[in-house]
Amino acid sequence: MHSSAQRIFFDTEFTGLTPDAKLISIGLVDEPGRNEFYAELCDTYVANECSEFCKQEVLRHLEGGAVQMTLA
Repeated sequence: MHSSAQRIFFDTEFTGLTPDAKLISIGLVDEPGRNEFYAELCDTYVANECSEFCKQEVLRHLEGGAVQMTLA
């Protein structure tokens, strides 16, 4: 039996680089780029918990709208 492995690439954004950091967003795409998933969590963090880098370079790029979801 032959199984073919498929690579999945992912990217995440967190409130900072600390042990208690909270997930803000996640993106996944398969190697051919045919299947992708992107979500922004709207109930895991508040902006004042974010590092300065996150406030300046992450939060302003969030899409909102249809890609927002709760952790549940």
